[in-house]
Amino acid sequence: MTRILFIEDDEVLAILVRDGLSMLGFEVICRYRLDEILTELESLKPDVLLLDLDIQGESSESLLPKIRILLPKMPIIIASSFSQGSVIKRCLTGGSNYYIKKPYEIEEVAGVIAMFENQVSSSITIGTLQFDPERRIVMAPNGQKEILSPKESELLVLLIASRNQVLMREYLLLTSNPHLLERWV
Repeated sequence: MTRILFIEDDEVLAILVRDGLSMLGFEVICRYRLDEILTELESLKPDVLLLDLDIQGESSESLLPKIRILLPKMPIIIASSFSQGSVIKRCLTGGSNYYIKKPYEIEEVAGVIAMFENQVSSSITIGTLQFDPERRIVMAPNGQKEILSPKESELLVLLIASRNQVLMREYLLLTSNPHLLERWV
């Protein structure tokens, strides 16, 4: 199930969109303010960010480069009533992947999200699990997701790269802690 973080200050619109997308099989988490957006993105690890351009008089446009650095592959969809070409161009060159003009239909938003879902993923298959090393997420066939710590993810990548090989504990410790190698040399 695709997880969408929807940031929209119009709570009625946010609830309508959330309910509409939920009926189409998406998991939608709504937030109504821009403060703590980077922390929310880091903790929630959404598959898609649906973002209003003007949140309580504050522009979300300036956050696009920071969001892009934090989650470089996550699709960012701007949903806004601003229709000036210069605004749309700035958003698209500033880090967003798509720009939807308000008012929009739920099916339009779902179609854009589906377009990004169908793009090639960097995930790795491990038995019945999917592992996305960039986002540090392991997903089970039932849709359950587990977010790994940076160390856990690093170790899993190392184990996958060394598939069908015996790895000594010391090698794992040295590989994951290069500063320890200086002591051994």
